[in-house]
Amino acid sequence: MELPTTTTSAAQLLENLLNSEVDSGSSGASNLGVTHKRTNYRDLAKYQNVLSYSMEQTLQNCPRKFKLMKLRADCEDGEPDMEPNVDFAFGHAVGAGVAEFDRTRDVSKAIFAAFLAWNIDLLATGQKKDSGRDPKKSFAHAVWALKLYESFFEEERLDEYYVEHVEATIAVDLEDGNFYVGHIDELLKHQETGRLKIKENKTTVFDAVDPALYANSDQALSYAVVVDTYGETDYDVFYCIYSTTSQRWIAMSFVKSALDKAEWLQGQLLLTNELAEYSRINFFPKHGQTCFNFSRRCEFFEVCGFDSDRTFGKKFSDLEVIKNFEELEAVEPLNFKIRLSDLIQHQEKDLISQGSQQPHPNQGHKLLKNTTGMESL
Repeated sequence: MELPTTTTSAAQLLENLLNSEVDSGSSGASNLGVTHKRTNYRDLAKYQNVLSYSMEQTLQNCPRKFKLMKLRADCEDGEPDMEPNVDFAFGHAVGAGVAEFDRTRDVSKAIFAAFLAWNIDLLATGQKKDSGRDPKKSFAHAVWALKLYESFFEEERLDEYYVEHVEATIAVDLEDGNFYVGHIDELLKHQETGRLKIKENKTTVFDAVDPALYANSDQALSYAVVVDTYGETDYDVFYCIYSTTSQRWIAMSFVKSALDKAEWLQGQLLLTNELAEYSRINFFPKHGQTCFNFSRRCEFFEVCGFDSDRTFGKKFSDLEVIKNFEELEAVEPLNFKIRLSDLIQHQEKDLISQGSQQPHPNQGHKLLKNTTGMESL
């Protein structure tokens, strides 16, 4: 079904929304469990020892860009928000609406949550791509996505779960001087069994979605922080994906084991060791294959070859550091926090409970310490 995108239709849609029976009470939108949450999460970018999924993606794609991003964030007192556009507005609006529907089972409240999250011109629409493909992104299309989600919710039996947390913030003290932080869209819990399901709400322009896009995501593995806090061994990560091209919802679910979680921890330690070496020699290599990505130039293209120490007046190693959870929470409130040593203890218990009394050293069944931190699994 094609959704009309004319100005008249969008204006009529807004009028219908404002006249709908959304119970806002005396406090208006404050009764909504989900709103467009703006936090100081981006301010963490200026600390040399704080990592997140997106920061690690930048570090792995181009260490030079990672360094410049950190230095710029320090100079500008927090990384500036990305320029508002329909793509970001659509994704945020649909995500906010879906989370609100999961919490209330009320599509009118979900649409209103999407309205609050739409941070650009209400009548803005996505431009057609060079291929001629219509992105089908506008506030009206976001409302249609939420209407479709109502039946998808029933088909996937999500009514068997209740929402434990929305927009939960997690943190791991890696105990090597670094901290990992991240956000979870939704944490669900089965009403009868109590099994945890971590839900990620995504939008895509692809008509067909390959499971390889999400199956081994480090972002999903980092949710072990929450799961271990609840004392669980395995957990499900449920990807709820809306294709704007075909205007349909796609479900993908992956089970994460104790071994998966242990491998994620090992990967974090290898990455921070790599970062420490870059900082020690004050050289962050440039990966030219990422100078043009997502159909646009890197923002540091043509300036990344300059002497950044002279440009910013400091080296990467001069950037501020976070020393403990208290300092971290002063910048970004945390819902879940745990230390690496505690996670390791949980991992060992999980693996033993699965019958791994004599773990093979090459299968990631045990973490060993050396003088630089955790060396191998």
